[in-house]
Amino acid sequence: LDSLLQECRMLNLEERIDLSSTGGYLTVGFLDKLENGAEVKSAVIAGSLDCCLVKTSLVPDTLILAVAANKAALYEIRGCMKTRNINTELLHNLSPHTNVGTSLNTYGAAETDTSLIVCAFNKSLDHVKQIVRGEWRPLEEIKNKTDTSAIRKIHKLSDIEIQEDLVSSLVTRVATKEMNRL
Repeated sequence: LDSLLQECRMLNLEERIDLSSTGGYLTVGFLDKLENGAEVKSAVIAGSLDCCLVKTSLVPDTLILAVAANKAALYEIRGCMKTRNINTELLHNLSPHTNVGTSLNTYGAAETDTSLIVCAFNKSLDHVKQIVRGEWRPLEEIKNKTDTSAIRKIHKLSDIEIQEDLVSSLVTRVATKEMNRL
């Protein structure tokens, strides 16, 4: 198992994103052909698996996760999170919605999803890799799973925002959501 985990890191199957706002980090991985989604989601909800499961189709680039994670970590330190933990705060920050339940349902992975982005704050994904059954893929491949029409509808994006630079448009929206909490 140790050699498999080391190989995953070497093949860019896991990315460590430094969180400049707090000095912590976020580890991100892309899982495809997931066979036990319901089991994994149940473990996350029960709290026995400390990570965040993000719907792959709504995140075309890890930069968006970096911005949302920085905000989540900062909100946690400042004691102004709108959700119960940093993992759900990440999902809430990704969403344009102010309603927490809507945010979690929109951006959180469903039991039936066969691909998802896995994020963990200040730890590797080794604990996740022991539970999930699926294929860890290079993070560059998440852009192939992007559902632009769903992103357009959720974020109410214009044609120009979609065509010119979707990632920049989403980063701006995530960064400026609820700025009054900072």
